[in-house]
Amino acid sequence: MTCQRKDWKSHKESCKDAEEFRESVSGARTTVEDVDYKIMEYRRRAELGDRNSLFNLGVAYNTGMGVAKDLVEATKLFKKSADLGYLEAQFNLGVAYANGHGVEVDKAEAVKWYRKAAEAGHAKSQHNLGQALHLDEGFKKDENESFKWYSEASKSGNKESLFIVGVAYSLGVGVSIDKVKAFTYYKKAAELGHANAQYNLALA
Repeated sequence: MTCQRKDWKSHKESCKDAEEFRESVSGARTTVEDVDYKIMEYRRRAELGDRNSLFNLGVAYNTGMGVAKDLVEATKLFKKSADLGYLEAQFNLGVAYANGHGVEVDKAEAVKWYRKAAEAGHAKSQHNLGQALHLDEGFKKDENESFKWYSEASKSGNKESLFIVGVAYSLGVGVSIDKVKAFTYYKKAAELGHANAQYNLALA
């Protein structure tokens, strides 16, 4: 049976905050002192309203790198950064509300923040917004708009979005059935290593 995942199960988040934080510290010989200094600098700049530092400090609290892990504090910092228009913070805030990380679960609030970042071109937010609008969790389901945002995310090379757009064209979910386009999207996702796309492509 072709694995087309008509239900479009939740896509796991993979923003790799911990790795990004390590890169921000940088250097093969990074020490505890280096991390401590970086945290101190983030705090200083965050107090001045620097949205990047607010976000990075939030990442530190979210991952427990250089500070005690505190999801509530992380989410507060993401909110401050998000309010200043930092797209990655808006995405992280959406994830927090969607999963109850440091705040009560609020699917509508998650969609609000995904949409803000998605409309500004943030690919991960576009994917998550497409997913949310398909799953109908706490707000109106909209297959057409869901397809729109998955399509936008696919333009950045998001292999899961490419696969889902292929599924949509294959099944006619939010768009008219088009087997040629389905094949094209499966092929793009397969080339990026998406196992289900590779399987569907082999059966096409």
